[in-house]
Amino acid sequence: MQPVLVWSAEREIMRVSQAVQREARDTYELPRTRDWNAWLTTHFTGDATTDPWGTLYAYSVWADSFAILSEGPDGELGTEDDLRFSTHRPF
Repeated sequence: MQPVLVWSAEREIMRVSQAVQREARDTYELPRTRDWNAWLTTHFTGDATTDPWGTLYAYSVWADSFAILSEGPDGELGTEDDLRFSTHRPF
């Protein structure tokens, strides 16, 4: 993988995660997974919605946490080149 692209994706994943956390603190709700693409394109524009390889950032939610993910250069989730940031829910 190209280190600059990985670094760029990691920074953007952190920005998206911080936006999700801010919204959750303000509304006491996380975005719904079925509404993720609409939420992402409402809060971010242009290249900020996609990873450096052109794929929309993915989102997963669990009872106590959430994650923002990049499929990495191969464009497939669940492979070793994926990038992911998980954090606990802010409430």
